[in-house]
Parts: sequence; C-alpha cells; structure tokens
Amino acid sequence: MRRLLCLFLAMLLMLSGCMGQSPAKTEDGVLFYYRNADEKAYFSETGIMAAENRTIRWEQQSIAGLMEVYLQGPISPGLSSPFPKGLRLLETRILPGEITLIFDDSLSSLSAVGLRVAAGCIARTLWEYSGYETVILQAESQLLDGEEQLVLRPAEFVLSDNSAGQPNAPVRLYFADPQGRFLMEEQRSKPADIAMSQQEYILRSLITGPQSESLSPTIPRGTMLLSVSVQDGACLVDFSAEFRQNRPEQELQERMTIFSVVNSLTQLEEIETVEILVEGSPVERYLYLDLAQPLTEDSRLIGPVRSGMGEFDATLYVCLNGEEKLAAFPMRLQETVDAARVETVLKALSVFHASNGYYSPLAQYGKVQSVRTEEGSIHVEFAEGLMEQCKTEAERTALLRSIVATLSSLDEIDDIFLYEDGTDIPLTPELSRPTGDWFFP
Repeated sequence: MRRLLCLFLAMLLMLSGCMGQSPAKTEDGVLFYYRNADEKAYFSETGIMAAENRTIRWEQQSIAGLMEVYLQGPISPGLSSPFPKGLRLLETRILPGEITLIFDDSLSSLSAVGLRVAAGCIARTLWEYSGYETVILQAESQLLDGEEQLVLRPAEFVLSDNSAGQPNAPVRLYFADPQGRFLMEEQRSKPADIAMSQQEYILRSLITGPQSESLSPTIPRGTMLLSVSVQDGACLVDFSAEFRQNRPEQELQERMTIFSVVNSLTQLEEIETVEILVEGSPVERYLYLDLAQPLTEDSRLIGPVRSGMGEFDATLYVCLNGEEKLAAFPMRLQETVDAARVETVLKALSVFHASNGYYSPLAQYGKVQSVRTEEGSIHVEFAEGLMEQCKTEAERTALLRSIVATLSSLDEIDDIFLYEDGTDIPLTPELSRPTGDWFFP
C-alpha cells in the first residue's frame, strides 16, 4: 500500500510544478534517516543508518521545509547527525524523477566515508517519500570527494559498510604529485599475514614511500613510527625526532607532509581527527602549522586536476592562524560556461572553508557583488561593510593582500580595481602589486 501511495504521489508531484513540490507522507509521519551510533549496525541488514519517525507541520512539507527540519538533527537516542554543524541547503533544483540539492561548502569538509554516510542518509530519506529516483548532492563551489557532484540511485545504493569488518580492505595512501601541489592517491592492501592495525599499516607505508615513480614521498627521511592509538575518534600518532629534524623547508611541502598523514588516516571509519607528536611531545609549530591542534581531513588538497572534465589548477592565497604571511593554496576548480576563470577563482576565495588553521579573510569579512573584466583589468565590487569589519590595520592588510595576490596569480590580469558599494577601495603602491615578503617561502 505504501509503494502504491508513493507512486501516486510521485505522479502528482511531477504534474504540480517544480519548487512547489511536497514530499509524500504517511499517517504516521515522515521517516528521517540518520547515522546509527551502534557500531554493530555496520554489519546488519539495514547498515549504518536508522530511521526515526517525525511529524511534519503542513508549512514544512516543501522540500526546503522538510530539509530545514531534517538538518537540525535527530531527536531519538542512538542516532547521530552525519552532517557538519550548521550545514545549510542553498538551492533545490527539481526535474521529473530527479532532485538536486546544493549545500554550502561545509559539506565538502566531511571525510570520504563520512560524506558517503551523509549522502546515503539524505538520499534514503528522500527516496522513502518524495518519489525522486535520482538524488544529486552538490556543494556551492567545492568538490565532494573529488567529484563535482554525488549522484545516488536506489539500484546502486549499498546499505551496509562491509569494508568496516574487513581488516585487509584496500586503503588509500596519499603522496605528493611531481610538482608538490596536490596529494595523489595510491591504493594498497595490507597482507593477511602482517599482524598490525590498519592505522599502523598506513603510517609505515607512508614512511616507506610510494610505489609509483611519478609520486614523491612526503615523510621526512629517517622518520620512525613510535606508536599510534585511537580513542573516541581521535588518532594520536607519535613519530621519532627525525620527523621534526628533517622537516620540509617550504610551507607547501609542509602541508603535503602533514596532510598525507591526516588524509590517509581519516579515511578509516573510526578516525575523525589526527594529532601528531614527536618523541611523545606536542609540536606547537612544525614549520608554520600548529600541530598541537587536532587536524581534520582536507579533500581540497587531493588531485589530480582533471582538465578533460573542465577543471583547472588555481592558486588561492589564504592566511594561517598566528602568521602574517600568505600561504599559496592550490585548488582544483570547475570551469563553467557562464563564469570566467577570474570569477570562479574569486568566488572560491570568498567561500573558502576555514579548517586546520587556514582561512580566507574575504570569506570572513565580505561578499562579492559583481566582477567585471576588460582588457587585462578587473573591477570587483564588494558589499558594503567590507573594510569596516577589519578591526585592525593588520587585518585590513591581510584582506587586501589575499585578494590582490589571488587575482594577480591569473595570467590575464594586469590591473586590479576594488570597490565597496560603489566607492573605490584605494590600493597603496605597497598593496597594488604582490612582493616576496607577502608570502611564505
């Protein structure tokens, strides 16, 4: 009876227009799927998800209203939200049998495993009642586990995570590409006769280095693994003194070293954060990064740049907590027919998700209203209040340097003109052109 009801409602929904569509509901309410906190559920018939029945008021029965309630999280004990805190649905696009949900960029902050769980929970909730066969998830400007969008269909959907119980399941190791700009994946499987945990196997494999000649090692020479442990989602890694003594000499190389470790470990279901010790002691500053803080996965560092699929290699210049200089942050961005590269790069800077100490002043303080280019010059209009939000001269300098350096990295830009609500933002000679002392070596 429920299947017939859903099919009937789906036909009604497709005939009733787009944004006015409503999810189907039963007399008992709506089933919301979330993550099951019981790890034994990983091997059960229903997998790592479980549902709670929620009563939805009539004014919440649009897709936008339903998702607003859904993203607030579960109310039932034993369930937890798989989504980043404060995740917002920005746009809904609906076609017959297909729904696309566009979220803010915090969705891209999830680990690869976490993203699959979150996507599955959303998709199953919508499949249950909305009548949409295909559910597509996108982030506003970032990739999701290396993809522009996630496409989910019931026939391809796996309820349980069988790999969680397979100690020798393949793992992804991350090493540096030849240019040292992105982390590249190399898959390995732990031999069955090796008596060590997956965490230890990953770390020892990183120390040994890549098998492919096209990839570069990331762990400093001579480094030994002293210990690794996991408790409540936090992984504690202790390296020998060589890890610090032979550390990289450049900021970008430092990032490749640290996040080859972090991104390789956080693919494991039981690990959410990584803290790195040297000889049992916290490292407040490695080269520039603060290793005393728990570090989380950053999928933005993962390559390759797929030019054949419309991606291009861009460099954003962002800030690092506690440092005055700018960090070059390579990004894979998607080229679109309705936006020039300069617009895409500036938008990426304006929505850059702060994590692990890296942040964009523009994302903190301002909003881009318009971008206009003409004969090598770019004119950027920001919303009112951009400069007022900078409380100190140092914050103002960091903001303007970040914008100017990012735009100057594009070959087609010669001159930069900035405006705030129609009024010029004056750029002094010291701020109009990047110089070497702006950047980390």
